[in-house]
Amino acid sequence: MIRDGGFVAYGIVVVIALYPLVEIQFFFIVIMVVVIFLSFFKLWFVYGVTKTMISDALVKATSATRSLVEKLDGDYEIDNNLRVRILNIIGKICIISFKKGGESKKAKLTVVVFKKFIQNYFV
Repeated sequence: MIRDGGFVAYGIVVVIALYPLVEIQFFFIVIMVVVIFLSFFKLWFVYGVTKTMISDALVKATSATRSLVEKLDGDYEIDNNLRVRILNIIGKICIISFKKGGESKKAKLTVVVFKKFIQNYFV
């Protein structure tokens, strides 16, 4: 699972690997796009885990923290203030986005437990 700063590092590694194949302008453009993309959105890039496994992990995390969870049009709303969206790109590659509406200790704890449940699928 790659999140926050790790996604920037992953993007830089990909760009450096492709550097001999492209011009220098493209190199800087890709770095700028990755930095801007991560500064606006709180995203997790998850690979090796299916979307159903991720949604099951979210349900387990909410039940472990005793938070309320509602499913709204493919999104999940935790404790009426944190919206979680799980996007399946291809197969076992997913992007998880978080949109906060307010501050809730249960929602923050649920995100931490959710991260641990996703990481446990690799063990």
